[in-house]
Amino acid sequence: MKNTNITPSPRRILLSTAGATPQIVTETLYAINKDGLPWPDEIRVITTTTGAEKVRKGLLNDGHLDRLCTELGRSRPAFDGDSILIIPDANGQKVDDARSLADHEALGDFIMTQVRDITADSNTVLHASLAGGRKTMTFYLGYAMSLFGRSQDMLSHVLVSEDFENLPDFWYPSLLQGDLNKTSRTGEVVKILKSADAQVTLAQIPFMRMHQDLPKAMREVGKSIRFTDLILRMNMGNAPGSIRLRIDLPNQQLAIWSAEAGEKSQVLLSPNRLELAFYMMCYRCALDDFQVFRPNPQEKLDVDAELLRRLWSELLAVCGLQHEDEWPAAKSAIERCTKIGDGIERSLKKIDKMVSEKTIATEWFDQRLNTLKTLITEQFPQAVADQILPSLEGKNRPYRIRLPLENITLVEAKRV
Repeated sequence: MKNTNITPSPRRILLSTAGATPQIVTETLYAINKDGLPWPDEIRVITTTTGAEKVRKGLLNDGHLDRLCTELGRSRPAFDGDSILIIPDANGQKVDDARSLADHEALGDFIMTQVRDITADSNTVLHASLAGGRKTMTFYLGYAMSLFGRSQDMLSHVLVSEDFENLPDFWYPSLLQGDLNKTSRTGEVVKILKSADAQVTLAQIPFMRMHQDLPKAMREVGKSIRFTDLILRMNMGNAPGSIRLRIDLPNQQLAIWSAEAGEKSQVLLSPNRLELAFYMMCYRCALDDFQVFRPNPQEKLDVDAELLRRLWSELLAVCGLQHEDEWPAAKSAIERCTKIGDGIERSLKKIDKMVSEKTIATEWFDQRLNTLKTLITEQFPQAVADQILPSLEGKNRPYRIRLPLENITLVEAKRV
């Protein structure tokens, strides 16, 4: 019987920045072969409009890529005109250089997106080369690898012996190439070199891998991504005092932003009504200095009954309904509200059962927290969620919202 569970071989991609010297691609390939490293299946080059012309002429039109592969006895990696990725400016136009702050941000966004899209596919292995291009391009590529790189990915720089650096006719140490003339600035031949004498070394660069720490939305292909936004959100986890939260009951949203960047950087999250009411319960408990302990089904405490009263009170507030002292009246008001959705009927039945038993189900409590955590970590690192959500400080200790309460604002809904 044919085995249908065979895992396909990963697609190995060499991604390189390049400027005026496309030779770094063939030099890197030569060093990969020399060191016995996995040979790439595909090559992609990030460059400028001028760099693209040089890459196309040298690697494709002049045939240096084909010549290298033939001489090494290697299969030719997939590479054509579409593999040459030209950086855009702030208006999305292909450019020769990033000349403004907005252009530099667009450059960062472009490189981040290229690396993100490759690493989003678990069946790829990315080898990124920093050997060519402007310093900003190589910086962004290295930074992108730290943010999105996985355990199987690699970052490198290729080193060439001094005499052969920036020598236009040198593409790799070839046994078949004739003598090379090294000239002075005036064009005078100062040295005759043999291509095969060149020393080409691949320096592997260690780097931090934060792929799993990134918010999920930032790792998904097709999602818009801005370098500045990503760094801002990651830094919020390291500077919890900068986190700001607005609980918007009329719009049933949570708005999260960094004080450093201002409210214009806010990200809007839309929990369902039950999760929003649950968070409001925890928030108002913190305001009232009312301690919330992890529910224990074996103990039917008065505090559970009080929490349940607070829960249905917040659910009424989220729905824009008047307060009710008793659960049957609250339940009836919610059921009559035609705006209610989010599978609220099932939630009301669960609350009904907990009220009758005078205890809060541990799994129900944990599910609310986990749902909110999933919502927040879609857009922010775990460290931000840890500040916003109630958490236990230790065994037999109450839940606490770590975020300073003065960093939280509340917009109440109009009650009818």
